Amino acid sequence: MKYNVFFITAEGVSLNYGIGSYREALTSQLASGDNDMTVFDITIKSTTIQEVTSVVSGNITRILIPAPHNPHSNDRAISTEYAWAIICILQDYLTDPDVINIFHLNSVLETNIARVVKQQAGLNKVVYTMHLSLWASFYQGDMDKFMFEWQQREQLSNSSIESILEETELCSVVDQIIFLNPATQKIVSRIYEIPDNKSVFIPNGYPSAADDHLHNLHALRQELQIPDERKILLYVGRLSWYKGLDELLRAFKILWESRPDTHLVLVGGDDIDQFKEYVTGIEGSVTFTGRIDRQKVAALYKLADLGVFPSLREESSYVILEMMSHGLPLVVNNISAFEHMLQHNLSACKINHEGMNKDEMIVAWAESMLYLLNNPEWANQLGQQAAYKASNYFTSAIMADKTRRVYIDSVS
Repeated sequence: MKYNVFFITAEGVSLNYGIGSYREALTSQLASGDNDMTVFDITIKSTTIQEVTSVVSGNITRILIPAPHNPHSNDRAISTEYAWAIICILQDYLTDPDVINIFHLNSVLETNIARVVKQQAGLNKVVYTMHLSLWASFYQGDMDKFMFEWQQREQLSNSSIESILEETELCSVVDQIIFLNPATQKIVSRIYEIPDNKSVFIPNGYPSAADDHLHNLHALRQELQIPDERKILLYVGRLSWYKGLDELLRAFKILWESRPDTHLVLVGGDDIDQFKEYVTGIEGSVTFTGRIDRQKVAALYKLADLGVFPSLREESSYVILEMMSHGLPLVVNNISAFEHMLQHNLSACKINHEGMNKDEMIVAWAESMLYLLNNPEWANQLGQQAAYKASNYFTSAIMADKTRRVYIDSVS
């Protein structure tokens, strides 16, 4: 049996982070396997082009579809008209009756694409990867508040409930749902009443770190103006309050008082001005790099002594996988996204923040970072164990094999 796999993502900030890493790892691995699957990497709502462009790159056909020209619309969701336009653009690839077409969606905003695909003749299947848990995002993990409003959803009218209702519709329309987090799979499947045979947990996978082309590490230190004697703590990701960066910066300030030989490097775009107040007095020991290329990020993973990731809400995290793959000792919060990836005192230092107020959590972070820096042999053991887990359980090859099975099973 032959398959066309149409992997669809919308242009936007998310492509610079987790969804972009997921797309790159999965499509490249699928395309490198048996030739029973033809992979199309489709970017929709592109604002960088005026007409459809198609480029063959290796075994992947990359198609860019421009955003609809409607200057009066602020709607981020894909309209029915635009969904039909996408299918019309792809029509030449959909006509072979002996080929199964798999549409792999990655956002609740793409619900209308699923609806239109299901109206097409032929054997077309839709798979949806849930990269973001809407209830956890909108209600900041407050299940009691969410359930209170969810039970009154027929009487309520707010944007959060409406978006979650849209997601329930998407989950009912698609053939298979991929969850990146087993805790989310359990909660969402129960609330949305998703049958067991319609959902599957597939953790993110990362290519081998051995393939990275590293920079000259000493030259990178000089470029970032970090003295050789300083220990480097590294954060990579969006520079946003919901990633816990204000707590991290305050914790680092406490750490710096005991270990002034430390340096915090924060990699990522977004507005750094919102965090300037937290680095007053330690400006020379904190570096915001902005967005940098992947090779330089990989070099920083090798250069750093400690990886720090203070987020309290994640579905999964490619940054964590990258740090694990490079053997970087980690300090993270004990959240559900990391339950299947990291074990406390075995492959990471996990801070049990439940029941702590903000100040207590900041102190716990400072103490944990200090402990690992003061015990480098122990930190190195954590990093080695994390690297072992990444290379044996969280590779892009494993992820692609499981996803391929989802595509095949969706036809059964």
